[in-house]
Amino acid sequence: MVNVPASYKLLVDGWNMLDGVTSVLPWGTPGNTVDLHLGRLAEVIAGKSNRPIRFDEITVHIGGCDPQRDPQRHAAETAMVRRWQRDPRVTVRMRRNRFDPATGTYTEKGVDTALALDLCTSQSSGRFDGVVLFSADADHLPALEQAYHNRRGAVVQLARWKDQPSSLWLPGQKLWCYFLDEQDLARCSVRRNTTDVA
Repeated sequence: MVNVPASYKLLVDGWNMLDGVTSVLPWGTPGNTVDLHLGRLAEVIAGKSNRPIRFDEITVHIGGCDPQRDPQRHAAETAMVRRWQRDPRVTVRMRRNRFDPATGTYTEKGVDTALALDLCTSQSSGRFDGVVLFSADADHLPALEQAYHNRRGAVVQLARWKDQPSSLWLPGQKLWCYFLDEQDLARCSVRRNTTDVA
């Protein structure tokens, strides 16, 4: 009898994934020295599962800068998204970040809410056997609780980089988390020599 892989969806908190990669790189190595291939990232996660699974969909939620204010950064972000979307399973949902002129920094607006909605609707859609949330951001805890405790839908699991600081967890629950290390990173990325935005 053929063991058919279960159908899974990978939900990615874009900047959290990119920022967290430094936790598995040699000390002092910036995260923007690697280009991630999200299809291979999904395959690395699938390879760690205790049952055969395949990722049929990969959705990334991420904030983007203002193209008028930061054209170079916008070009780098656009190029990164295009690289990710070479894999036909990948969909990127980018929302415009809010710029604070007082601090000169961007803040994501609406990304967490969009990801939370995606997590809950994907889990209850009946289309997947499982949904994996790649994030270490505790802001997703309410959505994680809602999706995890809905027993009528897909199983919910987590993924993040090994040693990435996080309090995104459900104490006392049998919530599975895939921890990816430096070897896993090497399997789903290529090194690059640049100081551009990741």
